[in-house]
Amino acid sequence: MRFKKIIYQLYIIFLSALCVLFLFHVQPAAARIVYVKGNAGLDHFKASNAFSHYLKVKKFDGGKILKMIPRAIEYTKETEITLFNDRLQALRFNIGVQHDLITYDYGLTFELYEFDEDGYLLNLYYYDRDGNPFGESSVDDIARREFIIHDYKSIERKFKIIASGRDFIEFPEKSAHVTMALYNSDGDLIDELYISSVDYRLWCRMDFKSLKKPSF
Repeated sequence: MRFKKIIYQLYIIFLSALCVLFLFHVQPAAARIVYVKGNAGLDHFKASNAFSHYLKVKKFDGGKILKMIPRAIEYTKETEITLFNDRLQALRFNIGVQHDLITYDYGLTFELYEFDEDGYLLNLYYYDRDGNPFGESSVDDIARREFIIHDYKSIERKFKIIASGRDFIEFPEKSAHVTMALYNSDGDLIDELYISSVDYRLWCRMDFKSLKKPSF
């Protein structure tokens, strides 16, 4: 009799474990995300409401979101949301106090970053509030920035030098190791320019912010 009772208890434990595993797989990604509490201090409910905006950007893979970072934007009632997935992508957008999506100059709403396995930025895409490539090709609005690294060893060495000092200090470069190619919303190349190691590091750190109100 006691043996049957033990078997029954083990059976219940097994069924409970299966139920937990099933619920983990069927619940939405927003419920499984790791929330990193930033200055905004969004609670789980509010963050889940804001989280759904990412669905508009089809190029962002929302299958497995690893981390979400909310950050209060100074002197405004807006919150910056950054999502990181397991495909080396980061999606950034801003929301208001009602968790509504904030749109900036001429419809710019989302920034999508794509990195390689070493953390170097490869592409930066811009999207409007509907998830379409940002801008009008007739006026050469930038919808994508592609970063082409010509010498990884030199970039790695210079990044270490910059990290050991102050970020804003430039130093002479005999040759440019990174090219930034600019594309419009039709995918046409509109310009190419070399950028310094200091600037490229800022791009990799996501320190250049296009999602902000104009200063004029």
